[in-house]
Amino acid sequence: PYASVIILTRNGMPLIKRTLHSVLTQETPWPWEIIAIDSGSSDGTWELLGAHPIQRLNIRPDLFNHGATRNLGASRAVGKYLVFLVQDAVPIDPGWLQNIVGAVEETGAVGGYGRELPWPDDSAIVRFQMQADLPQGLNRHVQYLESGQSWCELVPAEKLAIASFHNTCSCLRRDAWGRFPFQEVPFGEDIEWGVRVIRTGHSIVYE
Repeated sequence: PYASVIILTRNGMPLIKRTLHSVLTQETPWPWEIIAIDSGSSDGTWELLGAHPIQRLNIRPDLFNHGATRNLGASRAVGKYLVFLVQDAVPIDPGWLQNIVGAVEETGAVGGYGRELPWPDDSAIVRFQMQADLPQGLNRHVQYLESGQSWCELVPAEKLAIASFHNTCSCLRRDAWGRFPFQEVPFGEDIEWGVRVIRTGHSIVYE
C-alpha cells in the first residue's frame, strides 16, 4: 500500500457506515489499506468493520488516548503516507484520498490537513464555530516560518495560523511520523504536533 488510512472508532453507528463506504470507494492510482482502532464498541461497529477488508485493532476504552492510539495505528501501517480520519468525518468525494496525499507529496510538507464542512442539518451555532475555528479557504496553502521569523516573537493568533493542524482529516509522511510521533496528551495532540514541526523548521499544508 502507498497510503494507510487509520480510523478511530467507538460506537460509531450508523454514521460509520457512510464513512466506510466513502473510504472504500476512493479512486486512486495506487493501492492503499484501512486500519481501524476500536475502543470497545457495543453497537455493531466492530462487527461492521469485520465485514470489510479492514485491519481491525481493539483496545480497552480506558486505554484510549488521542496521541497514543494514533501512534498505535501508525505502527501497524505499511503505507508511505499515513492518513488519519475520525469515524464521523465522511470524505465528500472519491478524490479525497488522492488529494490529501497529493498535497503533502507535492509540497514537501511533513503533514497536511483538509477542509471540514458542517452537515446540512447542523445548527447555526455549530456552523459559526466551524467558520470561526477552522480554515475554510478553497485554495491550498503551505504553513511555515518565514526566513528570519522567530516563533517566540509571534502573537498567539499568528502562531495558531502557522501551526494549525487537525486530525479530523490529516496526512503525515511515514518518515516524518517516525521523527515526530504524536504525544500522549489528554487532547490537542494535533495542534501540539503542528507547533513542534513548525518550530523545527518544517512545513504543513492545508488542502
